[in-house]
Amino acid sequence: MFFKTEICKQLSDRELIQKSLEDVNYFACLVLNYEQKLLNYIRKISQSTPEEAEDILQDSFIKIWKI
Repeated sequence: MFFKTEICKQLSDRELIQKSLEDVNYFACLVLNYEQKLLNYIRKISQSTPEEAEDILQDSFIKIWKI
């Protein structure tokens, strides 16, 4: 069974966070919803290259997931 990303649009951030504690697929929704915004923000505040910004973003999502 594949996870349908359409569900991401139907749930609030609060609901996605609650559900992600039970199912990793819902955490993917949060990543999809915020990936580009956070990447742009990281590039703006860090003056990093696109590759460095992607590494920072990836590390951030990993740290958030481990909490």
